[in-house]
Amino acid sequence: MSIKHVSGSGLYTGAKGVKLWDQTTVQNDFQSIATVVVPSAGQSSIVFSNIPQNFNHLQIRLIAKSADTSGTGGPNIVMQLGGASLDATYTNYYSHYLNGNGSTVPSGSVQGSGYYALVGNTNTSYAGTAGMFGANIIDILDYTSTSKTKTIRTLWGHSSNNTITEEVGLDSALWNNSSTAVQQLSISIVGGANFAQYTQASLYGIKGAS
Repeated sequence: MSIKHVSGSGLYTGAKGVKLWDQTTVQNDFQSIATVVVPSAGQSSIVFSNIPQNFNHLQIRLIAKSADTSGTGGPNIVMQLGGASLDATYTNYYSHYLNGNGSTVPSGSVQGSGYYALVGNTNTSYAGTAGMFGANIIDILDYTSTSKTKTIRTLWGHSSNNTITEEVGLDSALWNNSSTAVQQLSISIVGGANFAQYTQASLYGIKGAS
């Protein structure tokens, strides 16, 4: 059961009366849609299709590891969006990033071959990062709109026990399509490496307050 309305009126009286809660909430306003767990063979992409259209926004919680073994740092993760089909035109995606690694703060923009919407970074399957995964929280705003371009924002980070570069970052991206609602999406690693076993992506729908 969700809290519908609570007021402090009558509980605290006098000149300094305090309202405890003056909001209205919606039961089940943050709902699980689907979860993908990568099997032992690895997986080149994580796809969610037939996404329900009855939410305001989407959120993906991604715990990810690349099967790459180079140990050169965290590989970039990108997302394709689409309606009836995924949009594979690189120039329809615009991204910005701001990272921190304890010594430098690189920032910039990305639009070009190999990059769809930039949605974070992840650990590699380097010998020194056994059992370590990157974490990414990805929001897709107003995904059902047929009058707005789609905005994506990501908070991400990964630790590697000081064996490779450790980072935290903020990414923002735009899918330059205002006429198509997001009905499906695909997440992959730049350069074509597989996601390693136990990588997990969970898709949630977020409803607005009523």
